[in-house]
Amino acid sequence: MKLNSKRVANPLFTLSIAFFLGTGFSNYAYSKIKSIPFTDQEIETLVNDVKARGWDQARKKRLFSYYKVKKIPDMIKLNVTSPQKLTHSRYAHFLNSQSLLKAFRFGRKWRHVLTKAEEKYKVDKETILGILLVETQFGNITGSYPVISVFASTYIDATKLSKKNDLLPRQLKRAKRKAKWALGELQSLLKIRQKSQLDILNLKGSYAGAFGMSQFLPSSYLSYAVKYKGAKAPDLFYAADAIHSVAHYLARHGYRKGSTIINRKNQKAVHKYNHSNVYVDTVLGVANSLKQKHHKLKKWANNP
Repeated sequence: MKLNSKRVANPLFTLSIAFFLGTGFSNYAYSKIKSIPFTDQEIETLVNDVKARGWDQARKKRLFSYYKVKKIPDMIKLNVTSPQKLTHSRYAHFLNSQSLLKAFRFGRKWRHVLTKAEEKYKVDKETILGILLVETQFGNITGSYPVISVFASTYIDATKLSKKNDLLPRQLKRAKRKAKWALGELQSLLKIRQKSQLDILNLKGSYAGAFGMSQFLPSSYLSYAVKYKGAKAPDLFYAADAIHSVAHYLARHGYRKGSTIINRKNQKAVHKYNHSNVYVDTVLGVANSLKQKHHKLKKWANNP
């Protein structure tokens, strides 16, 4: 997905009225993601357990029975039993010259929007750039997992797992926690659809269900996504909205622009974004390098 001067190519904010009126959609490709239909019993579980204003039983049944909403068996492994661990070696490339130059060029292109976000939310623009670089490389890698299927699959399989008798206490605790998490995100997704007309059937993101350039979960979208300009709902595939939403999120979690980027308050704020010390070190490392190497990066950018 390539950036143009205004927004990342994205069909998500079209009205999906056809679905709710019973008409059809174009064919949906799951790419290489293995998926299978939910069973009738699993659909019934989703219909009964997911609660959201404006969604009665019949409407929820139409949603979870729709052919685009499928079960992804790998979700239980990726989100519950064998989650991926971040390492400094895996994230080291974000701190190399090529990545920093990419961040510098993106920052130069969106400098006016970044400056306004920095002034409004008191968040260093370099930290915003660090997050957008690490999360999606500025919208180039936003994920191909159907978000609604991610949460529905995780909820169903984590709930089943939590009922097994041979789990260790920590395994049981995690299974229950992730089932509750997935259910909450499903309910947030339905709330988003009700409030903004977001086409949740075509929304794609990471295996954890995060979407957009800023990789917000549905619950984070409801709480922290903001519009740069205009009255429409925030579009996190649009750079300006993603920039301001990241700044808003960090500000609400205690980030404060000051003489130094790397300090305890800012580390805590970035940790709220992703609960990984490796992530925090990488994002703030990128931000600090962008600030310290500004003149060198400017020279490189002007002389490719």
